[in-house]
Amino acid sequence: MNNKIPFALKNNLMVDVEDVDSGKSCGCICPSCKEALQARKGEVKAYHFAHLPGSKTECEYAPEIAVFLMAKQILKEEKQIALPGLTIRAMEADKARKVYREQVQVCQSTGVTFDLVEIAGEKDTVTPDVHCIKKDKSIYVEISVQHLISKSKVDLARDNEWPLVEINLTDFFKRNTFSKRGLKELVISDFSNKQWIHHPSYQATMTTLKEQLTKAVKMSNEAIEHERQKEHVRVLELEKQLNANREKTKKQNVSIPLGNSNHQKQMPKPKPKHRNNSKPKNMRYLVCDFCRYLVEVPKSEDIDYFTCPQCNREISQRIINLGRS
Repeated sequence: MNNKIPFALKNNLMVDVEDVDSGKSCGCICPSCKEALQARKGEVKAYHFAHLPGSKTECEYAPEIAVFLMAKQILKEEKQIALPGLTIRAMEADKARKVYREQVQVCQSTGVTFDLVEIAGEKDTVTPDVHCIKKDKSIYVEISVQHLISKSKVDLARDNEWPLVEINLTDFFKRNTFSKRGLKELVISDFSNKQWIHHPSYQATMTTLKEQLTKAVKMSNEAIEHERQKEHVRVLELEKQLNANREKTKKQNVSIPLGNSNHQKQMPKPKPKHRNNSKPKNMRYLVCDFCRYLVEVPKSEDIDYFTCPQCNREISQRIINLGRS
């Protein structure tokens, strides 16, 4: 918007540049410094107000103040607004990092017409900008042009449980063309530029959502812990069974020495075989490095590894040739 002033004061009311005469005869003053303005309504640039030539006044905030005052005036004139919907969401994760989500729609988008609209004083920086009243109910409206709502106003609304809606006019302020008609559309009819800063039902609804989430997550965590306990017991049983099988193997099988140490138990020599019509078998043995179990296989079979029938481990093994032709 630069230094173009979109609206001006005339007879204590904000007016659109389209509704006044061109030049100095417009009879308007600056909403910020209260000096005289001229209406520039040329064929090249967008219509706007400007200070008179030679004016040394620097009204840096005049464009923002003009939009702000016109928006409040529109609400007071029209006595209606399009209120946005509000959906409250909450989430929580269990021990397995599964995320549980809950949401509740507090209110739907709707248009509301008021009986009375009150404008906050010019020097009142604490109370929200506009107070809208319908019968015995109130809604407060904060208008943001370049600066969003202050924390003090948010805290005040929450402490007093005031319904508070913010109208964001940042995009309008950045436009190069502007009019009261366009601003009215944003202030009164548009839903997209409005949001709830505080809703009286927010805290109670959020508390209910969190209670539901906590209950669901608690049940999930209990189920997870139960499964973990079952898995722990299963692992202990497997270890117990494995240890028992190892002890049984030590008692039933003879360990085969792989070296010539004297303290190792020597393998008994094979008994001589009686000759018969069939050719003697040339055998070899595979030994399991884990449980020392022997597997007898013919030399003719090409076996690099096997699954031990005793401990069920599949591993490559050394080959000990105990058979003789």
